[in-house]
Amino acid sequence: MKNYSIEQRLSRRVAIVAGLIFLFAATTTDLVITRWLENGFNRDLNAKANLLITLVKDKPEGLDFDFADEFMQEFATEINPEYFQLWQEDKNVFERSRSLKNNDLPFLGLKQTEQALMDIILMDGRRGRMIQIVFLPQIPEKEDRTPEKLASQKPMALAVAREREGIERIITLVHLSSFFGTTIILMLIHFLVKLTVRNSLKPLIEIQEKIKILDADNLKFRLEITHPPNELKEVIRQFNQLLTRLGESSSREQRFTSDVAHELRTPIAELRSLSEVALKWPDDTNLVKEFYQDVLASSMQMQLMVNNLLALARCEKGQVFLEPRETELKALLLECWDHYRHDADDKYLKFNCTIPDNLKIMTSLTEFEQIINNLFSNAVSYGTANSEIRVETNILDDRANLVISNTAKHLDKPDLSVMFDRLWRKSIARTSSDHTGLGLALVKAYAELLELKISTQLSEQNRFTIIINSIPAVETTH
Repeated sequence: MKNYSIEQRLSRRVAIVAGLIFLFAATTTDLVITRWLENGFNRDLNAKANLLITLVKDKPEGLDFDFADEFMQEFATEINPEYFQLWQEDKNVFERSRSLKNNDLPFLGLKQTEQALMDIILMDGRRGRMIQIVFLPQIPEKEDRTPEKLASQKPMALAVAREREGIERIITLVHLSSFFGTTIILMLIHFLVKLTVRNSLKPLIEIQEKIKILDADNLKFRLEITHPPNELKEVIRQFNQLLTRLGESSSREQRFTSDVAHELRTPIAELRSLSEVALKWPDDTNLVKEFYQDVLASSMQMQLMVNNLLALARCEKGQVFLEPRETELKALLLECWDHYRHDADDKYLKFNCTIPDNLKIMTSLTEFEQIINNLFSNAVSYGTANSEIRVETNILDDRANLVISNTAKHLDKPDLSVMFDRLWRKSIARTSSDHTGLGLALVKAYAELLELKISTQLSEQNRFTIIINSIPAVETTH
């Protein structure tokens, strides 16, 4: 994929959009000004023609044109002159301006009350514009305006022309000003947009520079930006949370590696010692027999740990095949309890199960049994002698919560947050060969696979409770 820069792409797009908007506004303004100048020129020409029309009088003695050169010298001067010409109905010239001399303006042959505006070449070769109007001469005296007189009036034609090069130069100047002004402003827009985008992206550049120093040995690093924009606040927060999780995960992995080495060191050392003893006294039958028993115990402890680690790995990789089916919860609990009944009796632990007989749940049986077996194993192993293990449930709609509690005087409330970590055990149980510290870690892993939630409580009387929440219940009647 082709590399690209956010700064360049954003600057280019914003500059193009802003430039197009300004270009449209500048073009529209240029057209409006041009049209306004053209219309103003035409209005002036039309006003001058109408003024000359008012000077034409239809009197009883005949037509009269009350025009004086001294008041309208533009029609008599030789410098930048203007022109007018009057025709009667028979196309005979009635009057022309002194500036025309013996020349004529174009006669268009318009009908009465019509008028036309056109560009022409003036007598001196300049570009000009002419307006031609057909009109009826004014009868100045009211008493002369008889129907017969009005009916007998003949239309006349008036043409007025003036140069248009001056207005064209102004329009050209407007066009040039608009072009150069637009070009300069577009360049300024591009520069300002690029500068603004670059300044706006400074937090991203700062983040980039700070992330460069991040590596696996520096997970305590936290991203901090001075006055971050709102759009980056959540990104920074999530990134820092990710670093926190990675740091915690790395710490757990380091502790796990250390704990595995610690746990395996003891049985390996025992095997080595037993081997050295057996090699030293190979003919001692009783010693050899005891040696084999100790080797078996150490091997089983290592095998249990390896099996539990493999089970955890399968859970984390999602390699466990779930087969949900209906099962009676109480029957399942009693079946699992039978495996620990003998050890419980040795500690005088009472098992009190108040689960309804007809409560059925929908779950994958193998994994759910592993959860129950590990919880019962912990309750029996770490429960206080001469106490009670309680198993009960509460039901809400189509979900059941399984509650298992026992007295555990050795637990403290801070233990609740770490007891599901791998290889975690209280110091009083460190020497036990029956537990590897992976039981509750497996409980958590299997619960996540079954989409169940595990919560813990520890009362002031050291009553430890584990709650398996949201088990799908099929039948909930008592």
